[in-house]
Amino acid sequence: MWPLNASGPLPALVMSVSPDTPFPRPGSALDLALKTAGAHRPRLTAWAQWWHEISRIPYEVSDPAVGEKKLLWWQHAVADAQGQPPQHPRLKALLGESTPPDWAPLPPAACWSGQLQALQDLLHQTRWLDSAGLQRHMQHSTGLAVEGAAWILGVREPAALAAARDLGVALRKAHILTRVGQDAHAGWLHLPVDLLQQHGTKAHEWTRPAADAPSEAMKQLMRQWQQQTLADLRDSLARLNQAAGAQRPALRPLRVLTALNVKLLEDLDAHDYQILRQRISVGPWRKWFTAWRTR
Repeated sequence: MWPLNASGPLPALVMSVSPDTPFPRPGSALDLALKTAGAHRPRLTAWAQWWHEISRIPYEVSDPAVGEKKLLWWQHAVADAQGQPPQHPRLKALLGESTPPDWAPLPPAACWSGQLQALQDLLHQTRWLDSAGLQRHMQHSTGLAVEGAAWILGVREPAALAAARDLGVALRKAHILTRVGQDAHAGWLHLPVDLLQQHGTKAHEWTRPAADAPSEAMKQLMRQWQQQTLADLRDSLARLNQAAGAQRPALRPLRVLTALNVKLLEDLDAHDYQILRQRISVGPWRKWFTAWRTR
């Protein structure tokens, strides 16, 4: 019988991802969400794969200058594809090989360039001094990625696109919390310094946790983050569904992704936030059932 929840020790190299590893990972929340996209699935999957390709860059380079060159290359590749057939497989999957490329179903250029610029900033930022700075980064990274996904699903209403961007921020906040142990193990801590100070914890308590970690102060921080993220997920999704109008049925992938993140956040609380040395995940049957019943 499949476990309801899967947990285990963190792997030694949690940030190392083989280029041959399929993305999205079969059975993952994103994989299940994409499977509900209907006719939009190929292009939406290609968009997710493009975002995955570029968002890995800050984590995979040890020299920021190398990362800057890679991201600059992508800036030029996207700009060139505005008027000629794309060269990179990721862009070919999104645009095809027609001349001129058909950009109508794809997000505006500002959506692409904003994400690339946010990743440029991340190359020089392993700590966030305040919540406002992190919020701006999330708006221009995952926020724009989810806004772009909504565009691909047919959304054009400005209020709906703004809600989709807010949903992307909330999903990023969920990602930060659920991966806090894995990222800290690799030297990354995305919790802002002002929040750590507010709860009386220090960065080294997360990156080099004591045997009895997390402390009560750390748990309280994570609990506050979890509660706010749940509220943000539900609020932004409700606004998106309301503003999308006739496009609401097409947004099922975003509803599924949100529902699965809500389940995981609820499970973190049920496991008392023991995520600094172990991984907590929603079991496969619960994932499948949640995706199936989310309409």
